[in-house]
Amino acid sequence: MAVAVLLLPHLQAAGAAAQAAPVAPQAVPIIGEIQFLTLNNSADVWSGGTMVVGGQNVILPRNLLMDYPANRLTLQQTFAQAPAACVANGESGLAKFDKCNLSGHGTFAMIQANRISAGVIAGDVFLQKGLDIIQGNVTYINYAEGYFRLDGNPNDATTGVMVRMNDPTSRHTVQRGAGCAGTANNRSPDPRFTEDPEPTRSI
Repeated sequence: MAVAVLLLPHLQAAGAAAQAAPVAPQAVPIIGEIQFLTLNNSADVWSGGTMVVGGQNVILPRNLLMDYPANRLTLQQTFAQAPAACVANGESGLAKFDKCNLSGHGTFAMIQANRISAGVIAGDVFLQKGLDIIQGNVTYINYAEGYFRLDGNPNDATTGVMVRMNDPTSRHTVQRGAGCAGTANNRSPDPRFTEDPEPTRSI
């Protein structure tokens, strides 16, 4: 009995230490289509939220900056700079199941995250509209309206694949004419996915 009494405090201490030991974070790379995207506080520019990619719920922590092809935005800015119809619904327009998203697919996300006891938490997020790669011979250039065509008939404005830059400020191209809706000069489908207006220069 005396031996048991002496060992009991040591066993209790060992058990408490085991319970207090933190769970080692596990790296979790996540790649896929955004199904749902939510924002915790629309009035807080540094607000966090959640993202569901391929059925995996991912916590987007406060102060996270998400990378676009040539842009970097917080989650709140991502929602605030969405198309007007999406802003009216409190949506980003990037998730497949957003009511304002009529494309039938979500934005592609590449996430480096950590799995801990609280869940999967994103550390780095890169977003792009899609994975389409188009290549071919340039067969037509329209300098007045700011687009070109690939693999069409030579000098034919109606054949081949039309290509336009996402250039919200018209820094590099004219943003009006064929392939554009409405009459405004800015034809960029989503300014969040802009090109780099001031590319790096080597002197």
